[in-house]
Amino acid sequence: MARNTGFSGAKCNGVSPSVPVFRSADAGKIARQLESRHCAGCDLNGANLSERDLSGANLGFTNLSSATLRGTNLRGANLNSADLSSANLYDANLADAHLGNADLSGADLSFARLKGAHLTNADLKGANLKGTNLSGANLRFTDLRFADLRGADLSGADLRFADLRFADLRFAHLHHTIYNENTIFPDRFDRATPGLQCESRDAEDRRSCNLEKRVDDSVLSQFLNFRLFSCKQKKVS
Repeated sequence: MARNTGFSGAKCNGVSPSVPVFRSADAGKIARQLESRHCAGCDLNGANLSERDLSGANLGFTNLSSATLRGTNLRGANLNSADLSSANLYDANLADAHLGNADLSGADLSFARLKGAHLTNADLKGANLKGTNLSGANLRFTDLRFADLRGADLSGADLRFADLRFADLRFAHLHHTIYNENTIFPDRFDRATPGLQCESRDAEDRRSCNLEKRVDDSVLSQFLNFRLFSCKQKKVS
């Protein structure tokens, strides 16, 4: 019987996926690779890596689906094209991590730190991002449909070309958050929310954004003027 190595369910490339229990030698190999912080392409499906220090690790193309990474330090790690679907990343440190093209669909990233993270073209569909720090993160072209972003810090984040349909943005911090004409927000989301910045290198998109913002501001101004007029009328009567 293989001894308990703490890497149950984990295996490296070349091991048949049909093998349900892995030899200690296989787990030991993974342990050494993780110790050296180079496990690109490893299969860590369902592995428990909670509270580990994997800062700066090369985990590109790694299978971490359904893995437990609660409180794990992945600061500055390379997770480009990694599979983190349904992974538990509660309170994990992913600041400045590279997650381009990563699959984070259905992952629990609540209260995780992704400040300055690179998430271009990442799949965050249905992810739990409640209370997550995404300040300054690059979220261009990300799929954030159905994501829970309640109370998330998106200040300074780049949401250009992002898809946020059906996302929950209640109480999210959007100070200096960047979007463009191609950003898709949830229905009835107010793009005139204070702090949001419409930016685009394309002059036509920029004009369209600015026009939309002016229209929103005009509608708001008319509404406030109407309320003020109504109040004055009540006082007179």
